[in-house]
Amino acid sequence: MIEVEEPARRRGSIRERGSSLQVRLFAGKDPVTGRDIYLTASISGTDKKARKRAEDKLAEFRTQVNRQRSTPSSVKLGYAIEEWMRTSEHEDSTREGYRGYITRTIQPALGEVPINKITTRMLESFYAELRRCRVRCDGRPFIEHQKAGEHDCKAARCVPHACKPMAASTVRQVHSIISGTLNAALRWDLISSNPTKAAQRPKQKPPQPDPPSPAVAARLVEAAFGMDEEWGTLVWLVMTTGIRRGEVCALRWARVDLDEGVVEIRSSYLLRRRIGREKDTKTHQMRRIALDTETIVLLREHKERCRLRMAELGIEFSDEMYVFSGVRDFDPRKP
Repeated sequence: MIEVEEPARRRGSIRERGSSLQVRLFAGKDPVTGRDIYLTASISGTDKKARKRAEDKLAEFRTQVNRQRSTPSSVKLGYAIEEWMRTSEHEDSTREGYRGYITRTIQPALGEVPINKITTRMLESFYAELRRCRVRCDGRPFIEHQKAGEHDCKAARCVPHACKPMAASTVRQVHSIISGTLNAALRWDLISSNPTKAAQRPKQKPPQPDPPSPAVAARLVEAAFGMDEEWGTLVWLVMTTGIRRGEVCALRWARVDLDEGVVEIRSSYLLRRRIGREKDTKTHQMRRIALDTETIVLLREHKERCRLRMAELGIEFSDEMYVFSGVRDFDPRKP
């Protein structure tokens, strides 16, 4: 065995393992688990050429570790995330969801880690911990207290902790936040590379839609028409075109061409804290949907009902009005 001078753990080692050489170098501690991190490689053979390749690999590992330690930026991930959130554009709903992940999950685990110390292995270890237990417990039993300070656990309904893995889709969201932050840090010249590029995330499961059968769909449409003609038309349109709830709420008559039998989907409607507004579609793309003959007939009848309702209210009908408007507290300018 060839040991490099003390401290060996810092300088690394080359050891014979059967018919090959093992290269090993200490790379620091994982802040997620507290375990030592080693860079390792196996070099086939034990002759002089193999030892030269092993020494070159050890030198490569040292360069990699030194680069991580010598990067001038000492900005911590928590600060970098806040800067990224402040300067990037997100939908309000997306921003609120990200804020929850940052506060509950990312900040407690990695918020104090300098961004130049974050590695691919560290991230993958973090994701594995979340997939095991969303609170990243140490495996020892403990009570999840529902109140701070002294309290009666029975009255407060405190319960023993049970590990619950974080959903793969949620871990992917956490990765997106860290990836977006480190991409920004790379653009800002705070780091020389982005470790999230190589980090493996949990695989995204393919969509598994479970639509109602034709018989069930027919009963739903029949029940909707039995409640109200407008409601029945809305349910029919959604079922035959597949448009999203927010998109049908934002649909205006100007986007419905009954002569050509086409609907243009250009926006969606978002209601947050009882305040509604139009926004881009989920995919941020416009699309055109062809209508079948029966749907065109139903929309013509619905449009005529809307004209008559406007006339009764003394309001001039306009193609800029929404196709579907609530009956309660009716306002033709709102969905």
